Amino acid sequence: MLDLRHQVQKLVQAVGPLRCDLQLPSSWQDGFGQAGQLPSRYHERRRHPRHRFQVCAALEYRQTFPSLHRPSGWHQVFADGLSRGGLSFLHGEQLFPRERMRILLPGQELKCIEIVWSGRVQQRCFRVGARFVEQLHKFGQ
Repeated sequence: MLDLRHQVQKLVQAVGPLRCDLQLPSSWQDGFGQAGQLPSRYHERRRHPRHRFQVCAALEYRQTFPSLHRPSGWHQVFADGLSRGGLSFLHGEQLFPRERMRILLPGQELKCIEIVWSGRVQQRCFRVGARFVEQLHKFGQ
């Protein structure tokens, strides 16, 4: 697997400079690049199994809600789980359910996502769950 610095360089080449306010938990840094299927919990409503997918990714903000200002631009995030229906990632800012954005994962095409949940891990670190959606037409391309 590519090292973290190389992944960031490749994303910067693809989308331009990335803003990153994320402070990764030290326990997460130790396991960077691990792979494999993640266990599910009884109360989860997942349709597809999820897999550990710890890579650097680029998140593009989109203005979804008129009352919540999100300046357009690219941000560096760290994906940590992926399934056929969505993904989870770590980000330095809190995102809110139903916000729509775009994400670029290494070796994949640009995908549209809708935020499903977000929770604080520590200062400047939020774990975010999102599902893949078909289009961004509701708030512009």
